[in-house]
Amino acid sequence: MRTNIRNYSVTTTLLALLLMLSVGIGTVSAGGPIWAEQSDWNLSYVGQGSAPALADLDNDGDYDLLIGNNSGLALGYENTGGASSPVWTRKSSWDVYADPGYGGTKVAFADLDNDGDYDLLLGEGPTANTSAHENTGSVSSPVWTRKTSWDPPTLQYNGAKPALADLDNDGDYDLILSQAFMGDLFGYENTGGASSPVWTRKTSWDPPFVGQGATPDFADLDGDGDYDLLIGKKNNGTTYAYENTGGASSPVWTRKTSWDPPSVTAELSAKPALADLDNDGDYDLLIGTMDGVTLGFENVASVQMPAITAPGFLLSLISLFGLAVIVMRRMYKR
Repeated sequence: MRTNIRNYSVTTTLLALLLMLSVGIGTVSAGGPIWAEQSDWNLSYVGQGSAPALADLDNDGDYDLLIGNNSGLALGYENTGGASSPVWTRKSSWDVYADPGYGGTKVAFADLDNDGDYDLLLGEGPTANTSAHENTGSVSSPVWTRKTSWDPPTLQYNGAKPALADLDNDGDYDLILSQAFMGDLFGYENTGGASSPVWTRKTSWDPPFVGQGATPDFADLDGDGDYDLLIGKKNNGTTYAYENTGGASSPVWTRKTSWDPPSVTAELSAKPALADLDNDGDYDLLIGTMDGVTLGFENVASVQMPAITAPGFLLSLISLFGLAVIVMRRMYKR
């Protein structure tokens, strides 16, 4: 009798596990961000027009920071707090200057030569140029060396603001480039490859017009495997969210108001930068401002459990029936 009970308990446990798997219990899916102010992540005045960009520049497992400003300089800050609680400590050896050294700068990070470290593009305000800089140092100690062959096209109007992501899922980084003075944004496919970018105009990737001061940044905000988009603008310090409803290889930007961060009205001119700053598996946010302060926002969205779908429920019934038959046969044999 004890043997029968033991067999029945094992079978029942297996049944429960199969049932949980079939309906998706224990899995999570992101429904999109909810932004809450996190003042511990703020940075004080760094010069007018602060524009943050985040990357792990010293290879220690947390996000560090470069912040552009209107003097043509991007200032380096090491994260000396850690992966779950950033503390921004000035690191002048990471600074990079725009050519010719003035105007509102905006950094975009990516590994543009496929050598395992971060390179960068630096948008330059008054010139409408975007200058490329190769990291000729190392993965833990960057040195920025000018690389003119990687430069994107010069825009017609001033205020170049770049953002980099693999928008066609081919293993290299593509580009969205804003001319902030007018507010237009332009898509460019990387047709050169993972180790030597060539920027080719791709009009189907152009984000919608939001207004003067447009500043883009990318992240997968809903956990569906493609890049979504935030675009900050000048008036009222507003940042607009766009869900990618096209997919990993062919983006389509669809307005998503429920993902919009709070407006930084008092400081004006929002410039967003996305990264997981508290190591909880979702993307958080820094917003640079015209007043030169940089404001932190934590993504406090809770995980969502998936609904029980008809196919999942049917699979559960089939599993239940099959295991019930096995249990009955063993009981009759004994």
